[in-house]
Amino acid sequence: MVWETLNDVDATFSEFVNGIFEPIPPTPEPTSSTNGAQNMTMQQQISSDQQLAAMLQHEVDLQQRQQQSFERLKDSLGLHNMSDEEIAKKLQEEENRLAAEAEAEANAPQQTTTVPPPQTHHPPQHPSHTHEEKKKKECVIL
Repeated sequence: MVWETLNDVDATFSEFVNGIFEPIPPTPEPTSSTNGAQNMTMQQQISSDQQLAAMLQHEVDLQQRQQQSFERLKDSLGLHNMSDEEIAKKLQEEENRLAAEAEAEANAPQQTTTVPPPQTHHPPQHPSHTHEEKKKKECVIL
């Protein structure tokens, strides 16, 4: 699989990348001149083609292994005959269930360690109390 990045409208600065978006070096365009360094020899062209073919075959093999792995996973979870939408709903339900369990576990220790504030009897406040005394009486330490 080969992709072309579209960096501008004219495709002047675009480049080609493989299936995992690694740049593929450009191959030199053939020119009418047949002298020397600009032209690839037949052996260089064959070698370059073989490298490109090997890279593309590796990508195809990787995609096939991923697809086979996914199919085995679907079989093991009993999702093989389900549509993508049904699989997505089932997976979302499982995620929701796990999140609810995690939330319940996180809240459970807080409920058992929470100590109710001590019940104290405060005498009626008189206007003569200072602001600091009023703050101390309203403060509750858990």
